[in-house]
Amino acid sequence: MDASSPSLQSLKLQIMEHLLATSDSQVLQKIMAFFEHDELAYDLTEEQWSLVEERIAKYERGEGKTHSWEDVKRFAQQAMRE
Repeated sequence: MDASSPSLQSLKLQIMEHLLATSDSQVLQKIMAFFEHDELAYDLTEEQWSLVEERIAKYERGEGKTHSWEDVKRFAQQAMRE
């Protein structure tokens, strides 16, 4: 669907109406979790999300190990040979 298509805009309005009408905090929390973690794109458990968030924080603190693209390609080629 094109971001400006009438059907997409209509769907957005319907979702907004449902959001405004609900008083179920669990529904709202799930929707927030989706926007915070994009859970539909990544089907991860809470434990897996925690690990991802921990690794991101470690990287942002400069504690994570990074590899160049050349290293990554070399690692992949080595793994394929094994």
